[in-house]
Amino acid sequence: MGEGRNPSRAEDESLARVSGLVDFGLELRDENERLRLELEHARARILELEALVERDSLAPVYNRRGLMRELDKAIAHCRRYGEKAVVFYVDLDRFKSINDEHGHGAGDRVIECVGEVLARATRLSDTVARVGGDEFVLILRHITLPTARTKADSLKRIVADLSIAYEGVRLSATASIGVAELSEDDTPQSILTRADAAMYAEKRAP
Repeated sequence: MGEGRNPSRAEDESLARVSGLVDFGLELRDENERLRLELEHARARILELEALVERDSLAPVYNRRGLMRELDKAIAHCRRYGEKAVVFYVDLDRFKSINDEHGHGAGDRVIECVGEVLARATRLSDTVARVGGDEFVLILRHITLPTARTKADSLKRIVADLSIAYEGVRLSATASIGVAELSEDDTPQSILTRADAAMYAEKRAP
């Protein structure tokens, strides 16, 4: 008759297996947490990079890519919910003379400061973008056309009141602003064309 298995030894082996499984489970939990944190960090980094791609290189505003995304969104909301929005096309007057007289560094400084004041003077729900050179486009949401025209006049005064220090001189600027109300039939290009035409009409006005 063979000897039976030692109950104490069998119990120790069972405990050892259970302990090993617990340790393995804890390791898996820690590894899953590490991977979760790495994934969250990667997602946050992707969002940061996407945001950088849509930001202007000089002024603290969107670039054309960011603007087009916001225009698509505004048009979709206009069609689906009937939300009102108005687009401003802003062009700095006689900007070339600043570059000619004081250099492109001075022009860059003016662009930066104008972008800053436009961003500060609008709401978080609005969009401010630079679309090239000395031109900015704004999307003002939930606003009527008469109120928007009053806002455009206010922005022109704010820009005109700027006194920008640059290498011992004071720089100033004025702006012309074209105003166009968004309709559900608009495309990004059509609303920009109408706002741009309104801006040039203002420049030509006496």
